[in-house]
Amino acid sequence: FAVKVEMMALEHYKNIEKSVKDKKLKELLQNLIQEEEQDKYLLLNAYKKNYGELHRFYNFNDAEQIVKPPFIDLKNVKKFSREKILDIAQKYEENACNFYTIASEIVSDNEAKNIFINLASQKTEHIGKIKSISV
Repeated sequence: FAVKVEMMALEHYKNIEKSVKDKKLKELLQNLIQEEEQDKYLLLNAYKKNYGELHRFYNFNDAEQIVKPPFIDLKNVKKFSREKILDIAQKYEENACNFYTIASEIVSDNEAKNIFINLASQKTEHIGKIKSISV
């Protein structure tokens, strides 16, 4: 499920980034795309290594309730305002942060726990970057 979350954010960030003209916003989205790619592979490797423990979390019934990705009609992405794009990105990062925080509390494997803690921290940093260019 965590990989699915990263891939969904990655896809939306890529689609939005294509239509953005604002230099700072484009740079932010490119940075988020790069880090989401890295997160996806980190999670895939962790999942392979800790299949049993992460599989238990993968079946966590409320996972989809924790991560409520914003609905994005990608047909209208070119019409999105700067504020809307930043709002979408912030919601993705906040939801992912909540997800990874809860995941870190559920798993008992220390390596998996540390991965989730680090990802939650990274999402908090992303939120700070988004807020810094929102001003």
